[in-house]
Formats: sequence, structure tokens, C-alpha cells
Amino acid sequence: MGIRENALSVLKKTKGIDFKVIEKEVNRANLYYTKDQQLESSLQANRKIVEVTIYKKCGDKLGKHTFPLVTDVKKDINEKIKDAISMCSLTKHKTFEIPKKVSKVKVKIADPDIVAAFKKNNIEDKLKRFALRLINEFESYKNEAKLNSFEVFTSHINTKIENSCGLKQSSEETGAYIELVVTAFINGRENEFYPRVNLRRLNEFKIKEAVQEYCRTAKDVLISYRPNKFKGSVILTGEAIREFFAPELSLNPLVMHCFSKLKYKDMSRYTKGEYVTNKPIIGDKLTIISNPLVDYNTGSREFDGDGIPAKKLTLIDEGRFKNYIAEKQYADYLDQEPSGPLGVIEIKPGMRSMSQVYSSKKQVYEIVSFSSFVPNELSGDFAAEIRLGYMVERGRKIPFKGGMFTGNVFDLFSNAFFSREMIKLAGYCGPKSLRFENATVAGMG
Repeated sequence: MGIRENALSVLKKTKGIDFKVIEKEVNRANLYYTKDQQLESSLQANRKIVEVTIYKKCGDKLGKHTFPLVTDVKKDINEKIKDAISMCSLTKHKTFEIPKKVSKVKVKIADPDIVAAFKKNNIEDKLKRFALRLINEFESYKNEAKLNSFEVFTSHINTKIENSCGLKQSSEETGAYIELVVTAFINGRENEFYPRVNLRRLNEFKIKEAVQEYCRTAKDVLISYRPNKFKGSVILTGEAIREFFAPELSLNPLVMHCFSKLKYKDMSRYTKGEYVTNKPIIGDKLTIISNPLVDYNTGSREFDGDGIPAKKLTLIDEGRFKNYIAEKQYADYLDQEPSGPLGVIEIKPGMRSMSQVYSSKKQVYEIVSFSSFVPNELSGDFAAEIRLGYMVERGRKIPFKGGMFTGNVFDLFSNAFFSREMIKLAGYCGPKSLRFENATVAGMG
């Protein structure tokens, strides 16, 4: 009997409460290579994480307290539960219904090859073979760029949720993360570029194509200039468009204001059926869909933290707000159905071709990568350093780095255009390029 099983045994005997138990079994394997492409370290880890939530009625309120559980001793578990029951009287909420038995959805989020490698205990060998192929591919570019160091990280996670109202959910998922340091050199000058990739399946990483792109990009960074201040048409493409709509460290404000928790706290700026922009729309009208059911995308999942199954949901439709992302608690408060988890951000394409998006009689700035894009989730203001961009004029593309892409998300989409060509990236499926008119790059020159 493990921690989860003993916790459930004690909880089911405890009167006057409801509960939820989440268990995550996490397997990880990492390889770290030095600048000489030598294996510096190989790490493997396995652990189980158990989290318990206690719900207790306190008059016309519902107390709720969550705590981690690290012991399988029933006496100690019982003491933890008693402490949590006491805490419930201090953390009272408006009453909401604990989710009952729900349907299951299935989406492919586990790579069979990674799962098999962990189960057969040969994941390290698999990663070493991958690393060797990567190192060998860089040899083709040894006169212009080199692989200084890199990390390959994989995970295999099993999640189980069970509550006192009959709900049971389980899922299996995998992940692969690759981070590299690529150095380009020319005439004694050097510059580093830091590609990062998140995947569900390791074999999705096309080594030949990726290495070619990374070496070209690293060279462009090396020969880039520092931009002057610019106001005009700014195009996002590649990783930049993904980072814009699906930032790694935050949510895009357009999505953040779709959460029912903000609506309940009277912090959401949206009203159903009304436009989400600050100004009248004169460009393409934005449509955002949350889709957690995209096979093998890192933004997909089968259920949320309460066990509510995932579903596809239109958040913004043709520029107007349509639906909230609602966990069970706040869905009850707003008298609506819970939505399940936020998923892959899908953006409806536009009518323009890529060549039409880039077409201009004036200078255009293209951004392909940010150092980091972390907007203010409530106001929509942002200032993101540009890792790599291009000044596009009369068919010529001149690389630049530095400077800040600045503005307000809700202002920008009043005059924006999407390409009809599409791209699929981690957490994002949508147009390959997005053009903002009257946008600003704060210069460095």
C-alpha cells in the first residue's frame, strides 16, 4: 500500500467531509553535454507526488484546504487530515458542488517510444543515440557554427485523480525538452544562439532541418545590427508568434480575461458578445479557440485539476468575447458548465498569403524570436526584448537583435492581419505570420 492508497482508506472513513486526491508519478531522464560534446552527466529520477484537498461545510460556506502528503503511515495521515479540517474554517468560500462521476476523453499525449524506453529502463541509451545524431549533424556546419553544449530532457508522467463523489480520472503523458547553445563564427567574431524546443515525442524533432535552421539563425544573430526606434508594420512569425499567443511564463492577456475566476472577481474586461479590442477593428477579426484535444501537442491534456474532461471551446469569435474557461468552482458561481482545462491556443487564419502579409511600399520589421515574452496579464501592456528580427525592405531582409517590441495587446488587434498559411507549434496552432499595423519597436541604436 502506498501513500495514495492509504490516504484514500483514511479519508473514506472520515465523516463530515468531501475530498480530492491527486497522485502524479513522475519519471525523468536528463543528459547534459559540455561544449566539447562530451557527456557531463546523466540523471534519472522517479518520484510520486500526492496532494490532498479537504472540503467541509461551514454553515452556508464551504471550507477548502489543500496540502501535500509525503507519508504512508495512516496515523500521520489522519493527523494531517484533522489539521486540514481545522484550516477549512479559515478558508471558507461560497458553496459550490464537488464534481461527480464524469465521462472520459482520450487524446494522444504519450509517446509510445518514450514510454517503452522508461519501462524497459533503456531511456538513457535512447537519449544517447539521439544526442550522437545531433552532434554528427553539426559536423556538416563546422566551418560556420558549432554546438557548444546541450541538454536533452524527457519525462513520463502518470496522473490519477479521485474524489469522494465518485469521480475517477487517470492519464499518461510524456514530454521532451531540448536546449542547445549554438555558436556561429566569422572572421574571429563569435555569437551564441539558444534554441529551445518542447515536444511530446522525441522523434518529432527533425534533426537535419533543425540544425540547418539553427546554424543559419546563429549566423544571422552574429551579423545583426542594433535597431533604431521604429513605428510602423511589425510582423510576428516562427517562434515569436507562438511566444506571443502561448507565452511560457504567463498567459496572453487576451486569454487571461477569458477565465471565469476573473469574471467572478469583477476583474475581467470582457462582456459576452462585445468586442475585446480597445478600438474599432479595421483589420482581420481575431478568433481564439482553446483546444486541449490536439494529439501530441504539449498544450493538450485530458482533464483539469478537478478531473473535468477536456473539450474544445471558442473563447473569442470574430473579435467578440464568447466563452469563459471555467473550473468547477467558478462555473457554479456563474451558473455555467465547467469547461475543462485550457488547451492549445488555436487562431483562425486570415485571407492573405504570406507574400501579401509582407507586401509593403515602406519598411517592415519582422520578429522571429523574443528573449522572453511576459505581458501584463491584466492590462495587456508588454515590452519584450527581441532576440532576432529582420528589417524587410524592397525584398531585402537585414537581421537585427535587441530593441524592445512594446505596446498593448488590446490595442494591436484593432489593426492586424493574419496569413492563411498555418503552422503547428508547442501550445499554438494558427497562422504562420501576423502583421500589426502602427506597432512600435523601441530602438537601441
